[in-house]
Amino acid sequence: MPDGDTKGKVQLFELRDVISRVQLLEERDKDVRERMRDTLFRLTMSGEWRPLGSTQTSWRAAMDDLVEQHPNFSQCIDENLRPAMAIRAAGGRASPPPILLLGKPGVGKSHFASALGRCLGVPALKVDMASAQSGSTLAGSSTFWSNSAPGMLFETLAFGVEGLPACADPVVFLDEVDKAGGDQRYSPLGPLYSLLEAGSARKFTDEALLGLPLDASYVRWILAANSTESIPAPLLSRVQIFEIEEPTPAERRELLRRIFAGVVGDVSLGGFELTVPHAVLDAHVGTGLRTFKRLSLAAIGRALEAGCTAVREEHFTSSEQLPGVAHGRFRIGFL
Repeated sequence: MPDGDTKGKVQLFELRDVISRVQLLEERDKDVRERMRDTLFRLTMSGEWRPLGSTQTSWRAAMDDLVEQHPNFSQCIDENLRPAMAIRAAGGRASPPPILLLGKPGVGKSHFASALGRCLGVPALKVDMASAQSGSTLAGSSTFWSNSAPGMLFETLAFGVEGLPACADPVVFLDEVDKAGGDQRYSPLGPLYSLLEAGSARKFTDEALLGLPLDASYVRWILAANSTESIPAPLLSRVQIFEIEEPTPAERRELLRRIFAGVVGDVSLGGFELTVPHAVLDAHVGTGLRTFKRLSLAAIGRALEAGCTAVREEHFTSSEQLPGVAHGRFRIGFL
């Protein structure tokens, strides 16, 4: 059991396992040996323990804010996230069951996962399963291969992502799991059969670091798909499924407003206005999220070039021909 110094933390690995793994490296070729030794040194220096994402005393307000920002995800928040947050706030240890978000492209699944990571103050890893060719993306590749390397899950648990320190319960968002391809012998979905079960996830072993189990049982898994037709039944039995409806036009405008403010924050422009004209929101109510982010960045640049500290409607004008454009309007739905 954790003592006072490790309260609120999870033991990710045991140092003795790292030592054993280092000894096994002597059997590998020089390149693999040096690469894995460097990884194991960094892991050792980071320590065996990882904190759990802090549960704020105002966690109810945080969940309410998340519902306000993403109203079409309210059922998921109320039935999946809130119970686990309440247990954590009471001093217990619980992670919400893995979830599968079902919905058409554009309902905001990816944006919700990112917002959840920010809300909890934990790293949020996104994996595009449609482009993954094997399980090595998540779970690493064997040292049998000259280009072997740990997978994204190991890297996230060990070292964190995007400038955020590592923790025991990051958000891992697996997009388009219904489009996962590749050779079925090395299916990208393969590692999930054990990772989505808390018992086996406590002994997760990356293929590049066999003999070094990690505790991945606190990871917050969010899977996303357009339908369940091509998802294996054993995988569906491991997740809590929520069907996400399309946001209303009013909800889309609010989402675009938040996205623009996020883009301003991302480029670290102190003093630049976070607001966007209502006319812009109305004109782009059907613009895809990724597209609107790109247009927002370009608009900010145009505003700065013109000596402005706020965007105006004309800064969003573009002659670029985008998929879905018809007579200057975009199709409804986020990409």
